[in-house]
Amino acid sequence: MWALSNLCGDDDLSIRDEIVDRDIVRTIVRQMSTSPKSKCYTKTASWFLSNLLRGKPYPCYDKVIKKIRRFIF
Repeated sequence: MWALSNLCGDDDLSIRDEIVDRDIVRTIVRQMSTSPKSKCYTKTASWFLSNLLRGKPYPCYDKVIKKIRRFIF
């Protein structure tokens, strides 16, 4: 997940969009909500999700925000 976080935060938004299109967001959110995780894991997952929302144009709302709502709320 650390590598994915770096890729999402890169200036090349096509990489971020590819990660979103492959539905990796849903997998990460599912992992976060199934069982307790270490503090380090939670921090890295949060960093991953925040990097997904970086850059303009922003990623498609339906592909990201709706999937992470369960993680946030």
